[in-house]
Amino acid sequence: MFRSLALGLAALKGRNMTSGDEEFEADQLRLAVAESLCRTPEKRKQFSESVMAISYEYGLETYCKRILEPSFWGGEPELLVISRLIRRPVKVYIHAAQAKNATGAGFVCIQTYGEEFSKEGKRKPIRLLYNGENHYDLLL
Repeated sequence: MFRSLALGLAALKGRNMTSGDEEFEADQLRLAVAESLCRTPEKRKQFSESVMAISYEYGLETYCKRILEPSFWGGEPELLVISRLIRRPVKVYIHAAQAKNATGAGFVCIQTYGEEFSKEGKRKPIRLLYNGENHYDLLL
């Protein structure tokens, strides 16, 4: 997910990335989330929805250790934080075949994080394709 977001940000800027750039930018996003959720209670207050979700799944102390591991996969709490940090909407899609009420082919948007930023200067969203289990790809 972090790599897909990094690629999406680069694509919106018309910038190509090497795999090294991609890894570096993804790590910067990961660190920004860790900083926002783990550094101080004051910073955490800005992301109460994420903290609540994390508390149910891991507990904050365990989460703050795991988020820094490159093998840790991001999900909803991280998408909530990142959309606010980059002040840009992040839309998550699934294949239409996976959606219960969808007809036809293509993709269906199932969630938008940071929707409030779509009105700010008409900021284009980053679009991610979710596989329904544990993986996000950039959807161009």
